[in-house]
Amino acid sequence: MVRDDAQRISTRIEILKRELACEIAPEPILHPATADMYAREVQKLIKTLNEPGHSEEVAGLIRGLIDRIILKPDASKTRLVVNLDIGHPVGMLHSQPA
Repeated sequence: MVRDDAQRISTRIEILKRELACEIAPEPILHPATADMYAREVQKLIKTLNEPGHSEEVAGLIRGLIDRIILKPDASKTRLVVNLDIGHPVGMLHSQPA
């Protein structure tokens, strides 16, 4: 019985190794420059927040970083869970200077 299990596991390992050897790596979900782009946008936001009279510009920068805010009750219905959907990084990258 144990020998049968060991053989079955060994066979499964070999099958998985062959499948992995043939597997093509998936495309990255986010563009590699997304983190740098977001860091630049956050730095602009921080700079603008420290300047008086720029509330419209600040609002635009925040809207560019956050696509939508979703508030839902947790399982116990006693607290809210906040989910932020980030902006569209691909579209934002195309609008950024190289």
